[in-house]
Amino acid sequence: MTLKAYCMKWHLDKSDAFRDLVVDPLKDKLDVELVDIKKWQKDPNTPQIFCQVKPPEELFKNPRAKVVWIPMWDNVLVEYHDQSWWNNLPKHIKIVCFSQAVHDRASRAGLPNLYIKYYKNPDDFKKVQWQKLRIFYWNRVGLVGPQFLNKLCSTLKVDEIIFRPELDPGISEELQYELPAVLGGASVKVIHEMDRKSHLRAIEDSNIYIAPRMTEGVGMTFIEAMSRGAVVLAYNAPTMNEYIHHTENGYLFNNLPSRRIDKRVLRVANRLVRQHTGPCYALSLDQPWSEISRLEWENLGAAALRDSQKGYAEWTKSLEAYSNFLTAW
Repeated sequence: MTLKAYCMKWHLDKSDAFRDLVVDPLKDKLDVELVDIKKWQKDPNTPQIFCQVKPPEELFKNPRAKVVWIPMWDNVLVEYHDQSWWNNLPKHIKIVCFSQAVHDRASRAGLPNLYIKYYKNPDDFKKVQWQKLRIFYWNRVGLVGPQFLNKLCSTLKVDEIIFRPELDPGISEELQYELPAVLGGASVKVIHEMDRKSHLRAIEDSNIYIAPRMTEGVGMTFIEAMSRGAVVLAYNAPTMNEYIHHTENGYLFNNLPSRRIDKRVLRVANRLVRQHTGPCYALSLDQPWSEISRLEWENLGAAALRDSQKGYAEWTKSLEAYSNFLTAW
């Protein structure tokens, strides 16, 4: 069966996310074609998939429409975070949930849904080494500032930090910064935008990875890091805290204060995108640095790799149910 999966042009030109989540894993079962949402056409007899983008309203109004929506949690949090919105969705809309947070909303609304947890194959990645500590951080949304990185590097006695300075589209340029040649005792290596393979080669020597965003749809880059056996340091919010178990296979910053994530993350995200006056990084220097300094990094990385291996096996087993969910009506 051939299905069309409609998405933003970004996911055709810039991001491989939905190739990784939909097209490639199902290629032995289904032929799925990614199509720009601007080219959407009615097809009443064939299931249609909508990747992050909300299905057209006329499909909501047609109870015979075969509609599958794959919402991403970061987008849901900004645009569809209110449970009453989900409760009002028509019950013929199927939801594929790549986040527990999305699954919770869809389930409470009584929508048919499938929760599956995505993992990458650890065998596809070069495993990290631990002779030296090397951090990678991409300043995509201004999660942390240079003072935070300086404190982290000096606390951990980091040898090198690999830094990518480019911000995501729509983020205030006030959050842009460069780093000196040496920061907190660590040498600084700066990289810039490149294709996916070149990017992976540039960061493959890093063994500590700072997840760059406050919330994720799935979190491809930190999932890749865990698959290499790297330790991920992250903001305590979905989807990072759905994969990272605090101080067991990674570290969640501001663990206790950020457990009430919805309003907190939404408030900070809106503040960053709205060109707030002056740099306002999401994570403050108020962290338990003494606790962080005592972490056994190699043990955490080994746990991240084991969890990735187990998770990938479970992901591959779920593909039959995934395929059936998309096609059975």
